[in-house]
Amino acid sequence: MRRHFTYILAIFMATSALFASCAKEGYQGGESSLMQSEIVAGLDSDSQAVQKLAVEVESAMVIQDGGVGQPLGDRTVSAVIPIQLNGEAIRTAGYSPEAVPVFFAVNYAPGGYSIVSSAHGESSLWAFFPDGQFSPQKMAECPPLCLLMERAVEMSVEKAGPRYPPAHRIGDEDDTIFEPYVEESRNLEMTNERMEPLLPVVWGQGYPYNAKVAPSPAGCVATAMAQVLAYYRKPAKWDWAKLRKHHPKEHSGVNAPEAYSELADLFQDLGQLVDMKYGASVSNADPKLIPPALVGLGFSSGGILRDLDYARVKGELSAGHPVIAGGFSHHEVRSHGIWPFDWEEDLYSGGHAFVLDGWCVFRRRVDVYRKMGGGKRKKERSFCVYKELVHVNMGWDDPWCNGYFYCGLFDTERMPYPDRPTSGRRPSYEYLLKTLEGVRP
Repeated sequence: MRRHFTYILAIFMATSALFASCAKEGYQGGESSLMQSEIVAGLDSDSQAVQKLAVEVESAMVIQDGGVGQPLGDRTVSAVIPIQLNGEAIRTAGYSPEAVPVFFAVNYAPGGYSIVSSAHGESSLWAFFPDGQFSPQKMAECPPLCLLMERAVEMSVEKAGPRYPPAHRIGDEDDTIFEPYVEESRNLEMTNERMEPLLPVVWGQGYPYNAKVAPSPAGCVATAMAQVLAYYRKPAKWDWAKLRKHHPKEHSGVNAPEAYSELADLFQDLGQLVDMKYGASVSNADPKLIPPALVGLGFSSGGILRDLDYARVKGELSAGHPVIAGGFSHHEVRSHGIWPFDWEEDLYSGGHAFVLDGWCVFRRRVDVYRKMGGGKRKKERSFCVYKELVHVNMGWDDPWCNGYFYCGLFDTERMPYPDRPTSGRRPSYEYLLKTLEGVRP
């Protein structure tokens, strides 16, 4: 009976969970989910490797400004900043004097930044942002970015398997030699496989969007929906030409006071359609109400909520349809009652809704050589290592938070986690991570 009650309640809670809007306040993550021993194990940092990757990303960042065909121009590395979690830099050997940082933000001039790491003798690109400059203070003001960075740190300390055959012995026992293989990596480059960000605006939850519901935030669900509506310019009752003048992605710092009143009306209407629960610091909405709300606004299809699958998301984006996504970073199980009438309740918190609206692919060619002895070597083969990144509009009213993230950060099926997660909290909105696919105007 207990299993029966538990199963029924778990299903009910999962299907009626709410996306909680993230208030613009400091990161309240508490103790990091990264254990010290996991950070120490197998890590090294090579400042030259980090600098090299930073320059490679600099030259590869050919994303157009706002997708309107204007090149961003030349960039140069202006600063390399160790990223901190809970006030401490991620280091190779705890916090001993000889420890060196392994996780960095790289600022570029005149603008933009990237997130890179150096671990296991390799440097990796985790995210890059065409606009803004990284600062620890600004990162603390964007909890969604903090969560994704924690996930990137976790993945950077995981040991990858060999990509080529290990060294092995050949020949007679008395005349044994070794056949070690070595790799040489070429520069990172961006391929032509990419979709520029679709959303035309950079909106958020504060003023003027919440003017009709203040002091509560407008809600991340309403923000995600509003930006998608602005993309489709639907429904026609709204003056989209005027609304899209406020924080357009091409010039996200431009305000349009003449649009403030209508923006507030739009966000209030959307909040009512999804039964927004307004609070002092967070505003919650049921994601199941988004599809019927969109149909009520005149869309031919309000889409279907599905578990995130990047291949399907990429297909939606390639067809010109932005994808609303969201999930929770915290899961807690509470027990109630007394046996045999006891049951368990699944509670989710730390949620956020955002929009996936573009993607790009980076590539690095790797040559594999076999050492032949006497300083000679023979090229065995070459292969390419690809890294796909998806563009995320965080709904944070600031292009600084909108960028291209390694798509594996959102992979809830394959991403490994520490053996000892803290308080049930895991990054990347792993719990009930859903996408709204099939939205059609």
